[in-house]
Amino acid sequence: MKMFLQKKNNLENQDQNHNMKKYKHKYLPYTANETQGDYSYKIQNDVGDFQFVNSSVIEKSTDWELIPEPKAYEIGEIVQTDTQTKGYISEILKNPSKFGCNKNVTYENIAGWLAKYKTWKIQSVIRLSDKVEFKVGSKIKIDQNAMPYTIESITLKDSGNLYFKSINSVGNYYTYSTFSLSSLNLLPDPILITEDGVEIFEGERYWFVWVKDMDMTSATASKTTPKQAKHIKRFSTKEAAQEYIGWNKPIFSKANLMKFSLQLRDPKDRENYNKFIEEKLGELL
Repeated sequence: MKMFLQKKNNLENQDQNHNMKKYKHKYLPYTANETQGDYSYKIQNDVGDFQFVNSSVIEKSTDWELIPEPKAYEIGEIVQTDTQTKGYISEILKNPSKFGCNKNVTYENIAGWLAKYKTWKIQSVIRLSDKVEFKVGSKIKIDQNAMPYTIESITLKDSGNLYFKSINSVGNYYTYSTFSLSSLNLLPDPILITEDGVEIFEGERYWFVWVKDMDMTSATASKTTPKQAKHIKRFSTKEAAQEYIGWNKPIFSKANLMKFSLQLRDPKDRENYNKFIEEKLGELL
């Protein structure tokens, strides 16, 4: 196949071959990268000379072969929504009948299979470059300064592209695709969630109240901190803990209640009764 290659010039600015198809020539030291310019492919030789050509020159020729894209991910866990049967793809492929799956399911046809059987949903995806697992419910960022989003669903198209439907704290939706996978940052799971609804992460300070005696102290969350605790209430701020104590700490004794009862009977002592109540409420608040 005769090709005319020219030296690099300003046409190179058209080359935006991120996540585009790549081909190599079967007999010559040429590669072809798909672009987004007027011409669909950039052909380049081993010394850097290049030429832009129409897609038909590459895709309809038997002299070129597609270079497989490195696999970016693998499906992790899936769930059957009717029966809540769960399993990792690796487990399912070893024993498909155990999970009620077709015995012909393979990694290669899993996209079409999931698209056909709508009751199976993807619960997690593993990024192969670093083995990070993204799950439904995981919090993610596209960069460190971006607002975090929570993954609501993961879908896989027949093309093999993944789509993460995500929502942020103010209710805005955004869909990340396979092309974003390498840039996504997985935020750690919170160590605990406080009574006032705040997520506490490793290394962050929180306050807790012993329910029995209403004593308050602070602590730093760590990997060994239990997510649930029976005898304490945990809060994100000192003020929130103090408010809980104020509303829940007993301050009236049986003697106090008896005194209240007697004072209520005697209109002459109503002033002292009101003063006593104000003092006690002052202690409470």
